[in-house]
Amino acid sequence: MRALLALLAAIAAAAIALLLLNTSTSTGDGAGARSASAEEPGPRAPVVPVASSDGTEPGRETADGVRAAGDPDAVGPTLDDSCVVTGRVVDTDRVPIEGALAQLVAARAWNEDVPGSPIATVAGRSRDGLRGFEQRTDAAGVFRFEVPEPVGSTALHVAADRFHERFRVSFTDRALVGERAALRAGVHDLGDIILARTGSVFGRVVTDQGTPVEGALMGLGPTATSTVGQYADSDANGEYRIAHAPAGTYGVTASLDGFSIAFVEGVEVRLGADVGPVDVVLERAETITGTVVDTSHAPVAGAKVEGWPRESGFSFRVETDESGRFVAALPSPGQYSIQVTHEDHPSWGDGFGRGPYHEPGTEDLLITLEDATKVRFRVVAAETGEPIERFGIRIHEGDGSKSFNGGSNGRSLARLEDHEGGVCELTAIEREDAVLAWAEGRMHVDTDVVLDEDGEGTMTISLERGAAVTGRLVLDGEGVPETPVEVVLVSDSGYERDLYRRTSRTDATGRFRVEGITARANRFRAHVVGRPPVVVDGLEFNPPETLDLGDVEVVDGGSVEGIVHVPSGIDPAGLTVRVMKSKQLMSARTDSSGRFEFASLAPGEHELRSFGRAGELAHPLPVTCTIKDGETTMVEIDATDCALVPVELTILIDGEPAEGASAFLRAVEGRDRMSIAEQRHFGASLGRIGEDGVVTGEARAFGEATLRLGHPVLGGIGHPTARLVFRPGQPVKETIRFELAAAELRLPAPPVLPDEGTMTVWLRGTEDGRDTQYLRLFVEDGALAPSEYASLDGAVLTLRGLATGPRTIEVTASEKDAPQASVKLPDGTTRVGPEELWSHSGSATLVAGETAEVTLD
Repeated sequence: MRALLALLAAIAAAAIALLLLNTSTSTGDGAGARSASAEEPGPRAPVVPVASSDGTEPGRETADGVRAAGDPDAVGPTLDDSCVVTGRVVDTDRVPIEGALAQLVAARAWNEDVPGSPIATVAGRSRDGLRGFEQRTDAAGVFRFEVPEPVGSTALHVAADRFHERFRVSFTDRALVGERAALRAGVHDLGDIILARTGSVFGRVVTDQGTPVEGALMGLGPTATSTVGQYADSDANGEYRIAHAPAGTYGVTASLDGFSIAFVEGVEVRLGADVGPVDVVLERAETITGTVVDTSHAPVAGAKVEGWPRESGFSFRVETDESGRFVAALPSPGQYSIQVTHEDHPSWGDGFGRGPYHEPGTEDLLITLEDATKVRFRVVAAETGEPIERFGIRIHEGDGSKSFNGGSNGRSLARLEDHEGGVCELTAIEREDAVLAWAEGRMHVDTDVVLDEDGEGTMTISLERGAAVTGRLVLDGEGVPETPVEVVLVSDSGYERDLYRRTSRTDATGRFRVEGITARANRFRAHVVGRPPVVVDGLEFNPPETLDLGDVEVVDGGSVEGIVHVPSGIDPAGLTVRVMKSKQLMSARTDSSGRFEFASLAPGEHELRSFGRAGELAHPLPVTCTIKDGETTMVEIDATDCALVPVELTILIDGEPAEGASAFLRAVEGRDRMSIAEQRHFGASLGRIGEDGVVTGEARAFGEATLRLGHPVLGGIGHPTARLVFRPGQPVKETIRFELAAAELRLPAPPVLPDEGTMTVWLRGTEDGRDTQYLRLFVEDGALAPSEYASLDGAVLTLRGLATGPRTIEVTASEKDAPQASVKLPDGTTRVGPEELWSHSGSATLVAGETAEVTLD
């Protein structure tokens, strides 16, 4: 989790840059009571309008050249094989929003014949390299683009004033699970696009010397490492405004290279209001400096230096200059682990938050990269041995790997490229790295790097022919042409694996052929515009055989009419409802009565999940519904018990602040086993406790709850008696004291410890196996590492900070990187963990403030 949080800021800029290609939607695409007919009269966008600003008045031409959709001069010529994209923009009361800016954009160029006009600003931020078309909605809230068919992925962005949320939907063949396939000739009617009400936050960013800061990225979210997806840049005066912000209590984050991340808490966003000023002070960041050289002490220019904080925070990434020097400004306080990568050298350091760690202010860190090992990879057809000259290849980490090749170290397919003679050279370490190679029509190979026996530094990779699936996509007895299809692996948990994805398109007769399929793929899917995806599950492939699906029928699908019930006093408008864990992903917004709709859902079982509102409404439990072709299903989502209340707890352990521990609430519901969704619903994570012992957050008004701590050393500790009561509209502010026990555990003999590894202590409540405390003690150089909570003297292991009550106690030891093993426990459950060297157990009743003597067998 720490590594994930650390990466959030590092990828924020990339995530924003990839906004165009994001296949999810922020509002109810495909949901709404009204669906604009393609035959209805409506204005059309000019084929090549020019860029605009957000200040255009609807219905008239302005200095920037933008025309409203209602302007009669905005109607362009009718195009052969044109692509029509239309929709109606409304608020949660279904009132049309006039003058909303609709932008239909693509990366680089629209197509070869019509490049499209430059689009300078999208989603409130400057964009380079986007082109396309834009217009404003008319008095009926309608926009209608009639444009040439694009080449590649496109996206539609809709923005009204700052007090309504933005809308975005992508059209792409890359992710057919999304709501919209790539735009083709024909009519694409999005129906009603509901924009929920929002607020905005404004303020100023200055240095600790009071100087305005320009270009700071401002984000809004519950924590410094998570946002609600709304950003702004500070201007030359340091001023900013984050518009389109959902209601709730958040904080404002400011980030800029060279400065520490700043976070201001307690910002309450109100619908239809400007909140502020929320001023933020940026302080100069501490640095780590160093030089990267090779084994001959020559500087290595262009090496990527990445760092991850020891605690939660933000990562950094810089490059070395011509002299091999780097200066890394630390965006978060505390120690950082560092990894250095270069395409011509094995990487240095474990990185990704695994240590070793370097103190802020470290200077002249000397990093030596080992000499590169170049491997010639020869890719051939398995059946003939002939070279394959177009293939994708990537080196990724195996056990102990130190190699890097300028891309992802994860298991993902590299893009196809031409390689003369079927040969390419990459940096790799034999028997430590792995190689992933593939080609069109062939199965991918993912294997350890092992050189051929000829001693020439070459590894030959043979690619087998993959399986193929064929058939015809049919609608009303006719073939469906030019439709994207794919075959993909779906895991037991419902996730699709891109590594096993193969795509194609139907021809003019509706026939399709997808090749290069691995034996693990198990789902075929086709996405027809305006209809639910066609899915065939449970496929079995035996490469290189061909599986013929015959005629695959396109269905109309069913629809959902639903309502979200919320607690009294909470506005039901603008809540997000999503179709989850199914064969298609869709989202909708509730209107002012809490109602929502989905159209063209694939027949079968779907899970609908409603999302809450920060500081006001928690997420209710998901609802499962069964959709039948051509029928409408009524769905009710109960969120009446999801009102949130603010919580402030002061937590002490043996009289001292429980600094660094995390606090968790769990409702007293009398449930023995709960799903993950139920655990989240019937409890709350308040976050990490501060140095004063205080933790603040919010919890669902779920009645009576227990408190449990997650301590970095002592593990999980449940309070034996404390009960907190949560009622709507009643903030909770209390002090909770944990009084802990100690124990002297007498082992049968002085334990034999590994050179490096762990000792683990399990303390289980005799009545409830969920109330388990887990202590992980580190072993270094064959001895227990120093700890204020544990010491080992001969055969006596002394522990402090133990939860009280009757306990069964088990002590185990394992080596570092030990293989995983399963252990059957006395209560019949199975524990999976590192293979154990030995295990001893016993039982005792632990009393607060006392030390128990326990003999283990």
